[in-house]
Amino acid sequence: NKFSINTSDCLLINFNYPGINQVAQYLQSTLIDRYKLNCQPQLLQHHTTPNNIFLSLVSEQQLEQIFGNDKWQKNSLKNESYCCEIAENGILINACASKGLFYGVQTLLQLFPTKFEEQVDGISLPCAKILDYPRFGWRGMLLDVGRHFFSTACIKQMLDVCAMHKINVFHWHLTEDQGWRIEIQAYPKLKEMGSWREKNDEKDVVTYRKQGDNDSSDSEGSNSNSQFY
Repeated sequence: NKFSINTSDCLLINFNYPGINQVAQYLQSTLIDRYKLNCQPQLLQHHTTPNNIFLSLVSEQQLEQIFGNDKWQKNSLKNESYCCEIAENGILINACASKGLFYGVQTLLQLFPTKFEEQVDGISLPCAKILDYPRFGWRGMLLDVGRHFFSTACIKQMLDVCAMHKINVFHWHLTEDQGWRIEIQAYPKLKEMGSWREKNDEKDVVTYRKQGDNDSSDSEGSNSNSQFY
């Protein structure tokens, strides 16, 4: 059995708590960018509308009932746990924290086709029930820009890939004797002698959310203070 999405219809991304609006907006922007789907987030207390996606924030006790006692007792990272259930009449993702919902969304996106032809009328996802939680609390990636400089756009792309693989720690190695990659206004010579850049208008990498902003920076230099606030 499959859940079918008609590209000509409006796909509602329902969510039951205002605090998870950002997760719903992330899913919306990703589906629009990748598949040109017509979708709209909507605050809705209960999962009542069929043929749509529902992001549901539940209590730990409710999520334990979904997982079952045996699996839940082995889970030490409950706030990153989720249940993604795909049925013929809709998709439901349950979690007890926004982190879990975000990782549930990543799993859902991995079930979408990697290539999509615009002339196709719809997308079909296989029906499934996925119960998932991480084994390790620290799942990190280190990026050394002290020795090799990367543009802001490249770093944002790396963050997207990290999120897809549910990596939750980004170690940004900014300083080294080969280069100093962060601007500190009190010590201007660190930037003047350790790096250079003609133009720097990128947005903050640390608080990055996928917004499709353009990167017009050069290939060498430092990261300005505005990128860290």
